[in-house]
Amino acid sequence: LCGYNSTCLVYGQTGSGKTYTMFGHEDCSFSVDPSSPTDDTGTCDYMWGIIPRTCQEVFEAIEYRKSESNLNNPIKSCLTMSYVEVYGNNVSDLLHKNRVCGQSRVAAQRYVLDGSTELPVPSFAEAMRLLKIGQEQKRVAATAMNERSSRAHSIVILNLAQTCRNTGKRVKSKLFLVDLGGSEQLKKSQANDKKVNADAATRRQRTDEAVQINLGLLALKECVKYLAKASRSEDPEEAFIPYKNSKLTMLLSPGLGGNSKTNVVVCASQEEAHAPETISALRFGQACARISNTADRRSHEAMLQDVIANLDKEIEDCTNLIKKHERWETRQERRSDGYGNYENHTVSELVGAEKYHKTLEALHKQRTALVGTM
Repeated sequence: LCGYNSTCLVYGQTGSGKTYTMFGHEDCSFSVDPSSPTDDTGTCDYMWGIIPRTCQEVFEAIEYRKSESNLNNPIKSCLTMSYVEVYGNNVSDLLHKNRVCGQSRVAAQRYVLDGSTELPVPSFAEAMRLLKIGQEQKRVAATAMNERSSRAHSIVILNLAQTCRNTGKRVKSKLFLVDLGGSEQLKKSQANDKKVNADAATRRQRTDEAVQINLGLLALKECVKYLAKASRSEDPEEAFIPYKNSKLTMLLSPGLGGNSKTNVVVCASQEEAHAPETISALRFGQACARISNTADRRSHEAMLQDVIANLDKEIEDCTNLIKKHERWETRQERRSDGYGNYENHTVSELVGAEKYHKTLEALHKQRTALVGTM
């Protein structure tokens, strides 16, 4: 919304709660139906994960910016959504019946997504509907560690184009919301165990899924390791990062080391038996913390230059009015000590500019909504 490209990804062992963190409870995370399980407020948003909550906040901000009463120069916003799944070196479009996309061998993000469906999202309800369609197409299977184990990496991509009506200036930004497949040890997940899967073909498929997930995560770890080294070097832009090793890392390259603000959520199991995997996940998060990205939003600031300048002028004028009308007023106040005794106190306070303070607070909120900071 503030012109940054952003990425939020969740990492951890299989069964540690990654999909729950990103999407929420399976029975409610994509429902805006009043008959769904609700809390005391009559909604089920308390069970939503990061992705539904993010969509809701984005649409609230878009609606705010549409109103001419909130901004002097209203902003026109157009939001589209893509929902893809990465399985090995195959990228499937979950909004178009798992159609394979990104068959180009060119190592660039736009070619990895080439052919994927990018659908307009006019409302929050439509966003939830698309998320539900994609969720129904995902690779999910039961293992010894998770009844609904994600068998691939899934990525929700929100593309936002914002245009200032008066100036015609336009800026585009992307938000990647990534539910990584869980790192998996076959001896623990028992994906190839005859007692769990009697069918040989199913065992081979589960084993291949685990291998493909782990290969993608291995490529991701390698990129993070090289990016951490590059952050400490004198010329980080010249450092080699092995994004080409996997379609997953090619797709996430702008969020890992590019022009983006990136958040990594590490999920871990509380069971002592999974301590090695928990430590490994925490070390991954620690390595990510060493990476330094520089997000650029100059195009966004250029689009809003006139809007921000007008707001800054109004803030300055309102501040001057407060200085002009505000004054100290002294009055006597009678106070009780709680035992029936009273005494008079002299109280001093600033008065005379209360309405201007409210106006100034509203102006600061408008500016924060545009640029993200006061």
